[in-house]
Amino acid sequence: MPLFGSHNLQNVIAACALLIESGIEPDKIQKGLSTFEGVARRQDLVGETAGIIVIDDFAHHPTAVAKTIDAIRARYPGKRLWALFEPRSNTSRRNVFQERYALAFANADQAIIGHVHRADSIPDDERMDTTKLASDIISGGTNARAIETSDEMLEILNAELKEGDVVLIMSNGSFDNIARRLVEKLSKRSSPL
Repeated sequence: MPLFGSHNLQNVIAACALLIESGIEPDKIQKGLSTFEGVARRQDLVGETAGIIVIDDFAHHPTAVAKTIDAIRARYPGKRLWALFEPRSNTSRRNVFQERYALAFANADQAIIGHVHRADSIPDDERMDTTKLASDIISGGTNARAIETSDEMLEILNAELKEGDVVLIMSNGSFDNIARRLVEKLSKRSSPL
């Protein structure tokens, strides 16, 4: 199975149980699993260049963020894991899960929190505070920064990423196409002059 993580394994077990209960032969289930290529924007490998792996994922709820980080950590053990997050969904843009998000990044080595998407549509007292989130993530033991623009993130990543790093980009939207832009920027590192 191309997806890592206990949550994905639980989904497969549940689907298999349902299929077996419905009378589907186990060999047909096994064939289906062996040919499953994954789902778009779920641990989607965007590229590997200059020895750096870039992954895109749809995770946006704090539980999904934590489980996805854990899955990528298990998939790439011993590698430095960067977790980029864009508060874009209706709930992630609000401070209702502010504390849970801080805990969600515990298994990353570096966290970069993007600006709140369409922040002006959320009242100040209800809006996710990305600066506080980064501070709370730091208090939990993970290096973190709140960065306003994707251009600034790309500059930071280009300057600080090293061979062997893994970059996990999480948003339920486009996140300014940062995953593909990062791969393009990194590919220039390894291009001959």
